Amino acid sequence: MKLIIRNLKTNTTFNVTNLSKATEVRELKKRIKAVTGIETGHQYLLSGGKSMQDDCDLCDYKLESNYVVQLMERIPLKNKEDDNAEKDKRKKKDEEVSPPKSPASAASTSNSDDEQKENKNAEEMSEKEKMKMIRDLCPEVAADLEAEAKKLQEEEEKPCKKCKGVESRRCTECGCSECGGKDLPERQLFCEQCEYTTHMHCLDPPLEEVPDDDWYCPTCKNDASEIVQDGEMVRYSKTRAKMPSRQKKIKRDWGRGYATAGKSKDCTLVPKNHFGPIPGIVPGMLWKYRIQVSESGVHRPPVAGIAGRAQEGCQSIVLAGGYEDDVDNADEVIYTGKLKLFSSVFGSNLDISLMQDLEEEI
Repeated sequence: MKLIIRNLKTNTTFNVTNLSKATEVRELKKRIKAVTGIETGHQYLLSGGKSMQDDCDLCDYKLESNYVVQLMERIPLKNKEDDNAEKDKRKKKDEEVSPPKSPASAASTSNSDDEQKENKNAEEMSEKEKMKMIRDLCPEVAADLEAEAKKLQEEEEKPCKKCKGVESRRCTECGCSECGGKDLPERQLFCEQCEYTTHMHCLDPPLEEVPDDDWYCPTCKNDASEIVQDGEMVRYSKTRAKMPSRQKKIKRDWGRGYATAGKSKDCTLVPKNHFGPIPGIVPGMLWKYRIQVSESGVHRPPVAGIAGRAQEGCQSIVLAGGYEDDVDNADEVIYTGKLKLFSSVFGSNLDISLMQDLEEEI
């Protein structure tokens, strides 16, 4: 299994190979340190918008081969404070060594101060003055802004479609989303998500004071227990939490992430029912994973040991040690298949022709 690591600081990428879905994040950080030299404690890894924690493995973040992991280098606060202190010392030293300002530099300093004052005054201008300035500089842009502002004002003044703007009628659209009342507007809270208002006394529990931060109604507010905070492990669904691999630590790692992997490509050089040599495949070739044998067209089934049909014949077989009578002599192969199984169940007196018939049915 291979992951692509993107260093956000240098905007470069590199590969980390020979991984497994059971590889822990702390082991991945060690592998990254061997390539970049960044200490494991300074690495901040992100995958799918989630911060990767040391105690989790790659399977927890549903990482597959060739997925991209973001790498950020974070500087400890102590080192950062030391760097800032060093910069301050250098700045003071430069100020002590620097010569006195000339009249020209003093004039330039006064000009920059005037520019800063003008910018500050421009920021303090009212909306009308800003619009007037825009109208003088670019009338077309000013016309578009005024038309947009007028459209928004008309929409705000338009009566509610549900209550037709009748003040005495309760409406959850333009009034309180709980009781529908339109009274006490100063006691109504505006939800930043759904943009509906709610009375403070209609909440459960009721609020006595207006919150200082942005407020979200109970429908839009996220449950704090469902949010994975920085430094916390990912939360498993009920199905994944019941998996044996989540109940206890398992060191077994079959296939290094490819035990149940599907094919990423199909062989198109020869048809599926091809008999004989395959272009580009020579005796003695090796594949690291069983699924790669299927992708190359040598043995199409990703799991089954026999490839072929009764009407066509057998194109290939795989000897995986499943039957003790199988023999591989390189240039000659003896494949017993299910015959040994039937002889062990029904006894050695079972007729060979019957065994062959049963084998053909299977």
